[in-house]
Amino acid sequence: MNRRHKALVLAAVLCCAALPALAGGLLGFEAPGSQRSLAAVLYFRYQDSPWLGQELRQLEVSHTQSLERALVEALLAGPAPGRDSYRPLFPADTQVINVLAEGARLYVTFSARLLDPLPGEGSGPQALEEARLRRRLAMAALANTLTETGEYTSVQVLVLDQPQASGSMRLSQRYFLEDSDSLPDPQKRDEDSILTPGRAAGYILGLWQKQEWGRFTRLLAASPEDSEALNRAISPQQMPLITLQDISPGSLGFEGRSAIVLLKASLQGGDGQVRQVEDFPLRMLRQDQDWLLSLPSLHRLLGEEGP
Repeated sequence: MNRRHKALVLAAVLCCAALPALAGGLLGFEAPGSQRSLAAVLYFRYQDSPWLGQELRQLEVSHTQSLERALVEALLAGPAPGRDSYRPLFPADTQVINVLAEGARLYVTFSARLLDPLPGEGSGPQALEEARLRRRLAMAALANTLTETGEYTSVQVLVLDQPQASGSMRLSQRYFLEDSDSLPDPQKRDEDSILTPGRAAGYILGLWQKQEWGRFTRLLAASPEDSEALNRAISPQQMPLITLQDISPGSLGFEGRSAIVLLKASLQGGDGQVRQVEDFPLRMLRQDQDWLLSLPSLHRLLGEEGP
């Protein structure tokens, strides 16, 4: 066998060896047991507010699992450990049975556990409103999470073994604690439920207004360049009474880690004197995925000299 013939044979062998790998790449083949690590945005309830906060998380998705199913399972599992500002929205032991796509709509089938009460739900008008809010936020969290990529526009929720007169698997209005078996439209993205810097500021200042000092102080922060402000403690006894009047939605800083919201409020000191605040530029900081009130900005609002 001459040298040229040997070279041709070697080339043929190499081509044959490469064909399976090439075909696998073209066909989207993934080795059994392989996983993909994908960045995803999940939505959970922010504190006890009517808003949904965003949690950026790396999901490990099995080669046998769709991203959409992995997203739903992550929602059911709840916020990541350490996300103290976020609350789960689905009853324990709720399972996702199936997630199927049909055009731009996703069909998500849950176990009947979805209909169970959440911990802490009681009776009475206020408890009923809170329970309805939780359910509305749960469906908004599901729709917002699954439409985040822009690939899907709506989510039809189905429930296995749902006890209702119509016999349909579609989620009925009874899930929202309404006395009706009517079937709502598929869930669409709810932008109005998403936490903004202004809404976060309103929630934090609302804790001040209600004088819930422990929760209020946990939502204060300083940027690294203002770290010395953390040593300047806020004394609840010296805090004026605040009456909130208006808070703007807020504008993000260029880097996305801070925002400015405009505050309109009145501050009443211990001597009874009232100071009106108009369009005060209150700074919010995004730290560890939470919107927090800037402590130096709070000092300036109180009329103290900020750093």
